[in-house]
Amino acid sequence: MFRRVLVPINGSGLASEALRIGERLAGLFRCELQALTLIEPGQITSGVEHIIGRQVASLQSRPKVDIRSMSSGVAEDIASEFDRVENTLIVMGTWGRGRSAGLVPNHAEEVLRLVGSPMIMLGPGVGTGAEWPTGPMLIAVGGSRFGETVVRPAAQLAKAISVEAQLVTVSESDRDRAATSPSSETDLSAGTAGLADLAAAVASVTGESTRHDVVHGHDPAREIADLGRRCNASLIAMSTHGRSGLNRLTSDSVTMDVVRHADCPVFVHRPPPPED
Repeated sequence: MFRRVLVPINGSGLASEALRIGERLAGLFRCELQALTLIEPGQITSGVEHIIGRQVASLQSRPKVDIRSMSSGVAEDIASEFDRVENTLIVMGTWGRGRSAGLVPNHAEEVLRLVGSPMIMLGPGVGTGAEWPTGPMLIAVGGSRFGETVVRPAAQLAKAISVEAQLVTVSESDRDRAATSPSSETDLSAGTAGLADLAAAVASVTGESTRHDVVHGHDPAREIADLGRRCNASLIAMSTHGRSGLNRLTSDSVTMDVVRHADCPVFVHRPPPPED
């Protein structure tokens, strides 16, 4: 499925966790693992090499390590390296700042916007050194065509790494709560219409029956992250518009809120913009 797993690292604990998850995925895909460290032009590399060397030494395998001076910027240089090898998966740590920090640079989101390809992001809730959970991949959809674009690539990833895929959506109103009782899988509310069909689409990829759940609450990101915690989810998969700057302040930031709160990695999919 992938030819290379690319992990940007900077010596932090979050980067170490991303590197560890990247190693696990590279092993499952039987592909190259590359660690990329970017430094400011003119910065002395010897101290950086020592820090990065300690991070890499904690792994069971020996990835390719590339330490280089930035030429354009963090996100731009990562995207440039991504383009060098076809079928690359980026695994990257991020603080996953929400809407209130819309003007603060978020390198992971900028990379996602530039590469236009799914990434795996790890937020601060992913515990350094903890065992990677072994539960299902939660594919979170929100009742829109845009949100549903994550379904097929997420199902393909679940099959490739041999984990169960489980669909989930959040219902916020009491009316939706009544319409989405556990005894009814097909009579879903307008906000979750077609969930059973999406579950069938996932099953057509994975070859396994797919459970689908509706959770209730007024904070979708928290509800999804909490569900992931309760079922020991190995991954959460979601779509995002990948907006930046002022546009992000007025856009849906649920996906990055999930990244910030989840204690498992999040597979983030940004579909191409519609053609005019």
